[in-house]
Amino acid sequence: MTSRPKGPKQNKNPDLPQSPVQPYGEPLSGSKKTKKANHSRQNYNPHHGL
Repeated sequence: MTSRPKGPKQNKNPDLPQSPVQPYGEPLSGSKKTKKANHSRQNYNPHHGL
């Protein structure tokens, strides 16, 4: 048996779409965390997060 790698060949520099450049520490505007926080039940309780 020959030991040949299976699957497609791997490129050194694949032609992938680049993500938008953003400053470090600033989350994307539409991140899941933001959306989850906006729609959480905690926002409806005025005594939460004092």
